[in-house]
Amino acid sequence: MATALRSRPRHSNRRIFRIGDIILVALSFAAAQYVIWGDDFWLNLQLDLWSSLGSLAFAVACVAVCLEIGDPQQWDSLTDRLRQISLALGAGFLIEAFLSYARIISVTPEAMLIASGLCAVLLTAWYWLFGLVVPASRAPLKILLLDADPVFEAVARSRMFRRYQIFGPLEDSNALTGAIKEHHPDYIVVPESKRELPTALLLELRSGGVAIESVAEFYESALERISTRHLRPPRLMFGELTPKRQNLAIQSIYSNLAVLVLLIVALPLLLLLMIALKMTAPSQPVFQRWRCSGFNNIPFTLLRFNSRSWLGRLIRKMRLEGLPQLVNVVRGEMSLVGPRPKRVEFATELARHIPYYAERLTVRPGLTGWAQIHFPEADALLELEYDLYYTANLSPGFDLRIIIRSLRTPTQPVSSS
Repeated sequence: MATALRSRPRHSNRRIFRIGDIILVALSFAAAQYVIWGDDFWLNLQLDLWSSLGSLAFAVACVAVCLEIGDPQQWDSLTDRLRQISLALGAGFLIEAFLSYARIISVTPEAMLIASGLCAVLLTAWYWLFGLVVPASRAPLKILLLDADPVFEAVARSRMFRRYQIFGPLEDSNALTGAIKEHHPDYIVVPESKRELPTALLLELRSGGVAIESVAEFYESALERISTRHLRPPRLMFGELTPKRQNLAIQSIYSNLAVLVLLIVALPLLLLLMIALKMTAPSQPVFQRWRCSGFNNIPFTLLRFNSRSWLGRLIRKMRLEGLPQLVNVVRGEMSLVGPRPKRVEFATELARHIPYYAERLTVRPGLTGWAQIHFPEADALLELEYDLYYTANLSPGFDLRIIIRSLRTPTQPVSSS
């Protein structure tokens, strides 16, 4: 049975898709440089080989990272893929322009434009061809629920599970063999309340490539958030949800450097808005100052433009009222990425009513975050689940992924309620 039930090699498919993306991006930049240099391409390459290869590697890395390459299933249609490519090329172009200006790479604007056009065509064609040759890569994953779990069943009916085909729950374990033969699931999800398990059969299925996970594990891997209803105290006691110290230290470095550059660039706009707010509303303060709960629940004063005047309301509509929070990041009170900052009185009240709520502040609050890009106006419990997932998985790569996603999902400002 184990051989017959072997799961489809989806991880291999994703790896092939990822490698194909990188190769096509590299070919696009090489072809763009060939178009510009013409017959002198090989001569110039030999004269300055390492510099050319370094520039090519940087350019490819920029676009490849911005593509947020992963499971081809995350796109419902060709339109989604085109949207993702456009975002990646736009973000990659900006990063490359900055690196070129800083003389870190030597890619000309003309080469960037030509390469972007080639990338758009080749990556779109690759997505279409990959789906044609490997249709299983876009087929829904089959999930078999071994027993009833109200939380899982409620979430499974939502749009977030559109990539999965759910079967079950089964009435009893004896029906498992028949369900396996009928549905050929990729995952078997076992609720923690399930007492009697067909252990021998489940082990055989696992050896055959079928993933066996608890509801909590599958909830976390599928939704990329941690279920507070299935969260057990040992995970907190043993520090499983606490970010690594080295990652916190590295985050402080790149977050402060990036925001310092942003603050310098945005300083003229910041000063202009301050002067305009004071001129249009002389009797009102330019900034609103809120006491918010920070890292390890240490309070800090969060800065925002005052939105009570007509100009302030316009600034808020343009999502610029949080611009002064760059100062909070430079002062070490916030980070570029992290949980949404909450006013002290609200954070205290929420911590009284929601278990584990204080755990979200084992990292600094951020200008953007994992919860904000998913549900800008999420309820506190749902927001906590995303924040806990972020604290458990904090890393430079995860932060970069969130920043890229933030470009297409503008985050809501800090709520006053």
